[in-house]
Amino acid sequence: MPKKPLTPEERLNQKPAAETTSSSKGKSARSAVILLMALSAFTKVFGFIRDILLGRFFGIGETAEAYKIAQTIPMIILMMVGTGISTGFIPTFNRTQMKKGRDQAHRFLANTTNVTILIGIVFSLIVTLYPGFFVKLFASGFTGSKLELTKQFTRIAVWGVVFSFMSYLLQPYLQIHDNFWVPALVGIPMNLVFYLSYPAAKYLNPLFLPIGIVLSVLVQVLWMLPFARRLGYRWQPVIDFQDRELQHLLALAAPVVLGVAVNQINVVVDKTMASRLLDGGVASLDYASKMNGFVQGIFVYSIIAVIYPKISKLFYQKDLKGVEDMTTNSMVTMALVVIPCVMGLMVLSHQIIYLLFFGGEFDERAVNLTGGAMFYYAPGLIGYAFREIFSRIFYSMSDSRTPMITAAIAVGINVVLNLLLSSFMGINGLALATSISSLISAGLLVIILRWRGEISLQYRSMAGKLLKISFASLVMGATAWFSFHQLEAMAGTKLGVMASILLSAVVYGLLILCLKIPEVDQIVQAVWKKIRRA
Repeated sequence: MPKKPLTPEERLNQKPAAETTSSSKGKSARSAVILLMALSAFTKVFGFIRDILLGRFFGIGETAEAYKIAQTIPMIILMMVGTGISTGFIPTFNRTQMKKGRDQAHRFLANTTNVTILIGIVFSLIVTLYPGFFVKLFASGFTGSKLELTKQFTRIAVWGVVFSFMSYLLQPYLQIHDNFWVPALVGIPMNLVFYLSYPAAKYLNPLFLPIGIVLSVLVQVLWMLPFARRLGYRWQPVIDFQDRELQHLLALAAPVVLGVAVNQINVVVDKTMASRLLDGGVASLDYASKMNGFVQGIFVYSIIAVIYPKISKLFYQKDLKGVEDMTTNSMVTMALVVIPCVMGLMVLSHQIIYLLFFGGEFDERAVNLTGGAMFYYAPGLIGYAFREIFSRIFYSMSDSRTPMITAAIAVGINVVLNLLLSSFMGINGLALATSISSLISAGLLVIILRWRGEISLQYRSMAGKLLKISFASLVMGATAWFSFHQLEAMAGTKLGVMASILLSAVVYGLLILCLKIPEVDQIVQAVWKKIRRA
């Protein structure tokens, strides 16, 4: 006799089946994270080449700074609205599909896409009509030809927002369906556009720089759309502001948008203060932050992209033990890769910038400015990584206010520290202020989550593991520093940097294996099984 179909409510409250226990989900998540890290590393190489090309063609001069600000202005609206909608989309889509079915979930996706595109068009029109206001907001130190060039770039670049909103919805849609590789590889077609736009701008017309921004986002959408269609996505001509699911998403997204908006005050303050401190300050800060972005893109994004949809589902299934296990594993995995990266970026800050960017228009002054900023940006990676994990836990609990409040507190601290530290440290003070505020934001989220007691994490056990990872990272850093100064005399700066990075990575790997951290053993076993199956 066939089984009676489950009602939506029964599906929502159904206990996880044996094959989807916390242990099996943890193994699945680890495999997905490893795959995503590998794919992200591959695509980030393309991003690095893009930044190197930009540095070689334009250095930290007028065109580079105009381009950086023209990128930043649309990026602010994307980070605010796009991140809020993308964050709220995952739990809302899961909720809609489980309660109302697949067709209604896809209608919700189409409606959200159309509404956000409409928002993008309105914003782009406003910026196109009044570019000077926005440029002065982000770079009050720009005058003369630099100001005019930035305004010209901004009028074009801002239209990338329209396509970016579609990208912000397609990525989580694919991730919900356990398709992580398509969003991970989206950087390849995007960066190919930039590869063409930089030489075109250098030798033909500078306007190819902002045109490249718009086209790079368009190809991201064209890359993901066929795969989304295979999963059932179809565009529908619907704009319904009264849709309950859209309202639920907006209710979740609003505090996220405000929280991100508060965070973007950091960007505005940093850029405008850098534009006043010295010529090249804006570009130097941006190149330094791109190095942090490399680590975030490969490791932080990969882990968050995998665990957030899974944690959201676990909360709906009321599997708190699964949430606790996945959070603990994610924190340790994050620390295993982020802490040594922080150490490496600090110990070899100037040398890494020299290796990657020096040449063409990127001179010794640019290396010194960018290397110094990167040194002080690096510690903030730890705060950023843990903040992203814990904020997703709050989002999964339908609490987006707490991350917003903690972000507001951190930004207030950042603005004060910016004013204090930049007065005697220059742009390095801006980078250090950002790092300190990031660590404070993460710390506040941990304290609040522990105080609320809704999930119980093994903080003492995690602290012991983090101490072991930190010890191994310190030894790795010492190895990198001593080996570089020995090898530089024999092989030169560039070869010396590469050799010292390789040697210190081997030392770190051996130490981590010897320290017997359970998560490391699990990762090694997972990798070994993959190799044996291959």
